Amino acid sequence: MAKDFIPIKQEEFHLWQLNFVKELSPNLATWAISGNAFEALLQQQTVYEKAYSVAGAGHSTTRTQQQVMAKYQATQQYKTVLRLFIKNYLAFNVLIEDSSRLA
Repeated sequence: MAKDFIPIKQEEFHLWQLNFVKELSPNLATWAISGNAFEALLQQQTVYEKAYSVAGAGHSTTRTQQQVMAKYQATQQYKTVLRLFIKNYLAFNVLIEDSSRLA
């Protein structure tokens, strides 16, 4: 079975998604990725970041059960959006060099 490329642990996922967006942002035009598609991804990232900021790592003593559930749901939705974005705009994009895929 193929290994999942999106990290499972919340801290690792948080850092991974920050790096993903950072690497993607300056390459939108080069890779012919629609600004609207990227904007939709950023909107979902914002939802995730808000939930993570109150219920993520380091907040185990102050978060409520509802905040934890909201973070879980935001994370799952964000991962779904990320997977679709990667499938639609990156996985088969011939404009992306192999060296960039490893970044």
